Amino acid sequence: MPQLTELRDELLAMAARELAAADALFARVAADATLEAELDQRMAGTVTTLITALAAWDEAPPEAGSLLRVNAAHAARLDALIGELGAWPGLRLVGADGADAAWMLAQHGDRRNDDRRRWLEPLRAAVAGGDADPRHLATLTDRVAAVGGEPQLYGTIVHLASDGEPEFPVPVRDAGELDMRRSAIGLASVADDAPYLVDGELVPYGPDRRSVPVNQWPMVVEGHVSVEAALEADVRPLHRVWAVRLRRGPTSAITPPCERPLVSSSMTARST
Repeated sequence: MPQLTELRDELLAMAARELAAADALFARVAADATLEAELDQRMAGTVTTLITALAAWDEAPPEAGSLLRVNAAHAARLDALIGELGAWPGLRLVGADGADAAWMLAQHGDRRNDDRRRWLEPLRAAVAGGDADPRHLATLTDRVAAVGGEPQLYGTIVHLASDGEPEFPVPVRDAGELDMRRSAIGLASVADDAPYLVDGELVPYGPDRRSVPVNQWPMVVEGHVSVEAALEADVRPLHRVWAVRLRRGPTSAITPPCERPLVSSSMTARST
């Protein structure tokens, strides 16, 4: 079980409130062609996010103001709790769904971009310890960079061009080393991601989690650091593979590993 179940519940509730506020806005905009055209125009920029566009829209519908208030409160709370914990709210602390919720709230905190830069280091440490999804780190790092007018590092702001090749609307720093950087944090290559980009960028939250093989997490492989984190957090099921946990004897010497099948290796492609 996650160590901090109350915090997990809080994160899930915040994520649900923010998504509900966004749904209310989208429903309002969809019902008015003028509002829909205006929002589309305001989000036409390469890196213009929804929150940024709404904050600059003086005549936005009231649902926009509601979303902005919810978003501001959640970003402030996330900043405070990361400070209180001295760590990223990851798998051991809040479980897989709690960690996903924390990422979603962080990803939408565009008006606190300087604060988000500080969150990257604890998130990076969590990834190194198997406590957070590498794609959370990659997408948040690239979002922070894009909002700050900088090149992205991991190439997660991407779409497929007309020839089916990945195209990056935000420049990639040292593009020749892109896949090396991705591999270093445990992320699949751009080529591996490409078949699943038909419907847009991969979002490490919600439906894509279950249906896209490269987007599933916890993704543990034999001997990987995330095995212990996943088992301690009582994650079921784990995605892909045979996890190995070392069994220690009375003298603490490491005895041969005990293979433990946690889930079938079968995967399903994204439904159309």
